[in-house]
Amino acid sequence: MSVLGIDLNFAYTAAVHALITIGMMIPAAPAHIGSYHAIAIYALSIFAIPADQSIAFALISHLNLMVFGVAFGLISLVFVRLPSLPKKS
Repeated sequence: MSVLGIDLNFAYTAAVHALITIGMMIPAAPAHIGSYHAIAIYALSIFAIPADQSIAFALISHLNLMVFGVAFGLISLVFVRLPSLPKKS
């Protein structure tokens, strides 16, 4: 977060991530597009972080989560072999 100029101590950072995680429990669009960003911006606004830095954090952190999630999903799809379903006759 310090790369974006957001200087929060460990406890505040943990609180921001906890609020984002709790907010992600709300049913939303696929990949939580929009709701993730709104929750992240709201969580950072509690600690008086300006909107432009909050938006940058929300976009970068969501992109990071999605890229790694898709990458590891594709890797596991290639290397993990699931048993085939039985054929119906």
